[in-house]
Amino acid sequence: MLLSLLVLLILPDHVFSYLAAVVEHDPVMSFENVTRIEALRIMNKNLDVFEVHMNNASQQGTQIIVFPEDGLYGSYFLSRQQVAPYLEHIPAVTNGQPETIPCNNPAFDDRQILQRISCLAKKFKLVTVVNLGDAQPCQPTDQRCPTG
Repeated sequence: MLLSLLVLLILPDHVFSYLAAVVEHDPVMSFENVTRIEALRIMNKNLDVFEVHMNNASQQGTQIIVFPEDGLYGSYFLSRQQVAPYLEHIPAVTNGQPETIPCNNPAFDDRQILQRISCLAKKFKLVTVVNLGDAQPCQPTDQRCPTG
């Protein structure tokens, strides 16, 4: 596991900088079909590692932390059915909507991973970039809905 710290400078009319951490992580994953409960167990094991990195980064004054693309559950999926237990519905953010924070929000109780990521970001006061697969609800009569 590698935790790299970067300082990025943007120099328009004024100087602005922030400290960023980029994490390299070899995720716990399954090569078999799993249930939602098993998928949650796998993702929470990876989030346990993320939490350690977030704690370390926060103690070093980091403001943004970026985790690898498939860091929550790996990338070995051969079908929609195989990846489905890992996905959570992530609501779209639209202009004019009040800010929604999933942490401790009962509206997100069915999205345990999104809630935990939100709570970790809040706990460590970090802008947190995590790749979490999104499943959008759709009606079977909608021809744009994927099949299989």
